[in-house]
Amino acid sequence: MDEPLSDEYSIWGYRLFLDREPESELTIKRRTGVFKSSKLLRQHFLTSEEFVAKNPEWNLFFYLGLSPKMDVSTELTEEQQSELIQHVQETWEELGNSDPHWSVLSQDSYRSDKIERSQEDFNKSAEIDMMILDSTLERNSIDLSQFNSCREFGCGVGRVTRFLADRFD
Repeated sequence: MDEPLSDEYSIWGYRLFLDREPESELTIKRRTGVFKSSKLLRQHFLTSEEFVAKNPEWNLFFYLGLSPKMDVSTELTEEQQSELIQHVQETWEELGNSDPHWSVLSQDSYRSDKIERSQEDFNKSAEIDMMILDSTLERNSIDLSQFNSCREFGCGVGRVTRFLADRFD
């Protein structure tokens, strides 16, 4: 059996993920005694209510690979495929017209009636998507300078488009 992590791991978890000091020595001990690996402690902080509240633009559940396995049917008749495409098109057109920012990032603060107060955070969240793109390209040894143009799907309100425009002709 692995040894529990030292107190330092818990303390730094608070500092790095929650931007604060732990509230008490007892709080540190609770986490130190429970988590046997830094990965588990990290997942604990990244999925905590406090982290999510402080970082509404981050939907890390998906990126951490914590999503449950899904049974997805890929066999469709032509009629089912046509109905699905029509449904998706109508849904996205409606969302694009009624609540465009929320349709890009489904956070309550990005609803049409609240976007004025959260527009800066909304725009800044595109930087995370660009970091993910950069790391994906690097991981796959793809040199971005080899490309003159790109095609963006689902550009919505142009949140990421402005960053792509800086990189491509």
